[in-house]
Amino acid sequence: MIDFEFAYIALVLTTGAFFIVVLLSYLDGITLRLPAIALVLLVAVVYLVPAWMVRHLAGNTDIENFHYTARLVRAGSYVYAARWPDPTYPFHPYLPFEMFVAAAADWFHQVTNLPFSVALKAPNIVAVGATALLLRSAVSRIHGSASASLAALVYILNPVVVGVTAYHGQFDAVSALLAFGAWFELRFARSRRDQTCAALLLGFAILSKSWPLVLLPVFLAGLSGSVRDKMLWVAIALAVPAVVSLSYSFALHGSVDQMIRIIRGYSGIPGLGGWSQLYYKMPAGLQDRMAWVNEHSWAVLLPGLLVVTAVALAKQRRLEVGITMVLVGFFVFAPASTPEYFVWLLPFAIVSGERVFPSMYAALATVARCSLECYGHYWGWAFVPTVYHNAWILGAISYGIMVVWLCWLIVRSMRSPAEEADPSRWVARSTSSTRRTT
Repeated sequence: MIDFEFAYIALVLTTGAFFIVVLLSYLDGITLRLPAIALVLLVAVVYLVPAWMVRHLAGNTDIENFHYTARLVRAGSYVYAARWPDPTYPFHPYLPFEMFVAAAADWFHQVTNLPFSVALKAPNIVAVGATALLLRSAVSRIHGSASASLAALVYILNPVVVGVTAYHGQFDAVSALLAFGAWFELRFARSRRDQTCAALLLGFAILSKSWPLVLLPVFLAGLSGSVRDKMLWVAIALAVPAVVSLSYSFALHGSVDQMIRIIRGYSGIPGLGGWSQLYYKMPAGLQDRMAWVNEHSWAVLLPGLLVVTAVALAKQRRLEVGITMVLVGFFVFAPASTPEYFVWLLPFAIVSGERVFPSMYAALATVARCSLECYGHYWGWAFVPTVYHNAWILGAISYGIMVVWLCWLIVRSMRSPAEEADPSRWVARSTSSTRRTT
């Protein structure tokens, strides 16, 4: 039990360090240049230590289901046709990517006796380190080297990223790395090979988790070349998840329709986040009136996302700002958006110079999530039950912050002068052409 207490104390200390770094980023004249090895060591300490502390945490349904998935893969079973021991989580709702990472983690667990949860979290922790280094390089090119290390620290120490990766053990850091890597390759592309590499990275990002699909229109606007070149780029990006998924199904004689049906039918847990948490707190009469909207969440997500994407394509000249706007819009209009969604957009927000709204969301979302996690392992802290039973209020306020952030991004883009109709306007041509003061 003492390890669990220290794990959450460590998260409190990390959160404090995060806000110190955010405050330093506001001070003029602050220059911090850290070598890459220092950032890597910091990731190891901040993420591996709590991951080890909570290695035997019981009741983590996601870790348990990943372990079950890993055993199915190693046994040669078709995961999408399996019967799951947990009836509340009766399927693997992702394309065949994470399952292979989980299988490798299970093999490593069997060989070395390292706890499975630690072995599973290791690739995600590596992804956090890689993203931080990419972020440091990108900020150095766009905003100057003086703020590059601070930007990397803002990402590494962000309590939401730490909580999702080191404590919860989700794969969002991996998909965020792949999507951010695709942006990096395209943003600083110097040749067609760089653009092809961006397409492959985006394809693997879609394979790891389906959400990067919503970024295709924005990435497409960032491409240079003819229409034929752009269509080829999209084909490459989509071919990666298609080929891997079909190969997996055919190799195990599984049903492709069954896999598609399971993935299409997946959404976040209703009431846990996003606007659905407000729906379930409404009076019964109002719930009845809005039942159709809740049951057909696509009627909210799709139109909202189309509007935000249209604004991003029409008004934003920088690829990272357009992606940030789309992902914030996805967070707002998705019915059950949770802190995992925030991990996707954070690297793009940081490189875009966004600080206030991400920091506010991180603080409230961390308190809400910690109260939920702590209550399951209640240590007699008098405030925990009170916070737990009111965590939805913190969740609602943090969701409101995302709504205000989206409105701010749209209003700010509308007030800025329209950009020239240049399809390659988001592709960096030189360091000086992308430099911007924030």
